[in-house]
Amino acid sequence: MSSLIDILNNFINNIENDINKDDPNQEKSNICKLNYILDEYYQNNYESDDIDSDIDSEYDNDSNHTQNSNLSNITPDKPVENIIPFSQLNNIQENLNMIGPKIDRINHTIELPELSYLKTCSIENIVKWILLDKEEDIQYQMILNACKQNYDDEYIIYLIKLGFTPSIYDTLYITEYEKYDLLKYYCENKLPFNKFSLTEVIRQGRLDIFDWLFVNNMIEREYYQYIIDTAVMFNDIFIIDYLKRYHDITPNSDIYYILRREFAENKINNVMISWLWGNGVKWTLKQANEFNNSFMLSFFQ
Repeated sequence: MSSLIDILNNFINNIENDINKDDPNQEKSNICKLNYILDEYYQNNYESDDIDSDIDSEYDNDSNHTQNSNLSNITPDKPVENIIPFSQLNNIQENLNMIGPKIDRINHTIELPELSYLKTCSIENIVKWILLDKEEDIQYQMILNACKQNYDDEYIIYLIKLGFTPSIYDTLYITEYEKYDLLKYYCENKLPFNKFSLTEVIRQGRLDIFDWLFVNNMIEREYYQYIIDTAVMFNDIFIIDYLKRYHDITPNSDIYYILRREFAENKINNVMISWLWGNGVKWTLKQANEFNNSFMLSFFQ
């Protein structure tokens, strides 16, 4: 049986040989790994000859799992990725069919497990699962599909806290399903926010959410033209007036070129057209004739 000194020496050698040892975030990871190793040592007395073979044998034998292997020990401050033993990093493909979602790559579908199942999975399987998910094509990744399939907020947040990776497309589905508490969670935790999510917020007329995003600096200046175009396109007089009144953001005459099809097909209603004219965003007689819009032509009579 290896002594504690031998085990710690082995651990130190691994740290010294780690190519990422200069990474400022690596220290926290190493502390978590050391805590795990010490915990295992005092619980199992390390009956094998060295640290790697002992951890391997324990992970390969499900009957040896203790209560400490349950996911209840994972917290946002101690993500499961930091607990993976060194010896497991090169073997994460092993027993792949026993963990993870059911993926049909022919029909491009994915069946996600129930939350109750996730909560009973061992830490080592979740670790493998997370690492595999990071290497997976984005269309098969866990969090994106949970958002796409409109899973509960609790499910998605649980995946995030475990260490699964959110995608830049998540908030498109989150706003489509009007899951605005979850959208706020993404924003407050600096998770990926897709600017095109604003399309759904505006289409749904959610001025309250739009204001929250603005106040919390989620709408960057480079998005202004896009949100103006979208607000006009969806005839949202409240958002377009909010932009002018509180942020001094007003459409310019380019709006008639950008949305020329919408104007020509009478998709922009008279209330919005009147607001534009009344706020100095005037069209020309040529444009009114080009759009064949009788209401716009009436301003020249």
